[in-house]
Amino acid sequence: SFINQKTRYKKIKITQFYRYAAVFIGAILLSWFIANLKDETLPIQQITVPLGQYMSMTLADGSNVYLNSGTTLKYPTKFTDDYRTVEIDGEAFFQITHKNDAPFIVRTFKGTVEVLGTKFNVEAYKNRNKFITSLLEGTVKVSANNQQIILKPNERATLSDGKLIRSKIEDDSYYS
Repeated sequence: SFINQKTRYKKIKITQFYRYAAVFIGAILLSWFIANLKDETLPIQQITVPLGQYMSMTLADGSNVYLNSGTTLKYPTKFTDDYRTVEIDGEAFFQITHKNDAPFIVRTFKGTVEVLGTKFNVEAYKNRNKFITSLLEGTVKVSANNQQIILKPNERATLSDGKLIRSKIEDDSYYS
């Protein structure tokens, strides 16, 4: 009958519409997933400064790092757009290139130092159980044991008996 053919024709059209819609939505979701997929596994470099020697280097973002004797620095070959993270065991002086949207983070075995652009020193030797951050310019946030201190120029944060303690830097010639 004519009515059955018309109903069947509508069902075929609706079924085809759903197939096209499913393909279209699938293509959009796949495109979004690929566009937002970030390679979080950037190659990590590691440098260990031999005892009795010092080293200076420039990171991929233009920041300068001065490494003390016996220090190990781990850093990515390229920083992401969201953050710039390095890890040290030892002592390093940092001159960080300012980037509003990408904080610079130094991780140590005891705590973390987060900056946007500044000059500071981090001393965190694992074998000495020591964590000290000294700020010369700018502002840093030091975190350890669920505590945070925001340092101003010529201040130091020391982790002592599990507590972060703020103190003044009396002689900054040590860092020159």
